Amino acid sequence: MARVSCSITKDFAYRGTREQFSNVYTYEVPNAGLPEASNLIGALQSIEKKYHSAGVNFVSGRVWTTGGTKEQNETILISDLSGAGELSEEPRMHAQAVYECQWRTDRPSATGKPVYCRKYLRLFSTGGAIFTDGMFAGSTPLPTAILSRLQDYMDSLNPLVVSGGSYAMVAPSGRVVNQRGVGPKYLSLHELRY
Repeated sequence: MARVSCSITKDFAYRGTREQFSNVYTYEVPNAGLPEASNLIGALQSIEKKYHSAGVNFVSGRVWTTGGTKEQNETILISDLSGAGELSEEPRMHAQAVYECQWRTDRPSATGKPVYCRKYLRLFSTGGAIFTDGMFAGSTPLPTAILSRLQDYMDSLNPLVVSGGSYAMVAPSGRVVNQRGVGPKYLSLHELRY
């Protein structure tokens, strides 16, 4: 098995420019080659389109080996992407609003604390659900219907089903993700880079 990381870069209109953002996902794959890299990008883009609004454009996908030194790790594939998210836009959703997805790994840190893989889902669409001002502000819990949809998102990422099999999520360090993804009941803010 080989450990590879994949980044799906997206952008959206923000303060008069196109702001890019992405998450990095790391998986154990049978072979760190072009077919696996292409499958990985395709599967992740397909999932992410279902959870982003039409205002989010898909820009590029990149897959590289991880686990070695800087000299040993290498890029396998960089692919231009196209298309946009599939959901309608929610104009009141703040661009820095996120839902923090967490997957606990099998080994604690050196100090005994749990180690998590964390991904931030920028919620540019409510998926048709009605949001209150308190939910947008992060002071009121999200309703069960939205939390259920977010759980579906986390479940779709581990294991990641691709043509010919499925890939297990791991931390970049190699720690195995051994529990179902969890998240808070609230939105939070995650600052964009300017």
